[in-house]
Amino acid sequence: DGRDKPWHEAFRIGAVQTIIARMKQARHTQLQTLDQPAALVRVQDGLAKRQDQVARYAKKNLNLKAGRNINVDPNAYARGKAAGADFALPDRG
Repeated sequence: DGRDKPWHEAFRIGAVQTIIARMKQARHTQLQTLDQPAALVRVQDGLAKRQDQVARYAKKNLNLKAGRNINVDPNAYARGKAAGADFALPDRG
């Protein structure tokens, strides 16, 4: 479509951030409607512990550096967010 790479990156960032937020909200809504939340608490605790283990491993072994700052085209970012809002999420019902 003739736009440069930074425009496409900004669009992608906007779209992905919106889709992730929508998926988290949908998951939260689904969890609120379940009849047996006690089992979910145990699973979520296990996932939180695993996430902590992965974070500690990465810090100790991967020597990750802070990411670089990027300049984001605000128009492309806004268009990406709008596209993310229109993106059809899979029906998990």
